[in-house]
Amino acid sequence: MRLMYSCRKVAELLLEAQDEPLGMFQRLQLKVHLSRCGDCTNFGEQIQGIHDLLVAPDLADLPDDSDVVNSPKTGD
Repeated sequence: MRLMYSCRKVAELLLEAQDEPLGMFQRLQLKVHLSRCGDCTNFGEQIQGIHDLLVAPDLADLPDDSDVVNSPKTGD
């Protein structure tokens, strides 16, 4: 068993963590790796930002497609 995960494994875990909880050992290994690897930390922040953008909006507040399709064109 490796004591520290590779960047490839960390990327997989960061993506997996968006969908399901990680085990205690995985979380610990991830935390150790991220404390020492700026590239993976940046990747994790980017993944979290994308995830937040995808799940944050309340879809009820967005206009439906008919508002976009039926709006008059300007400049033609």
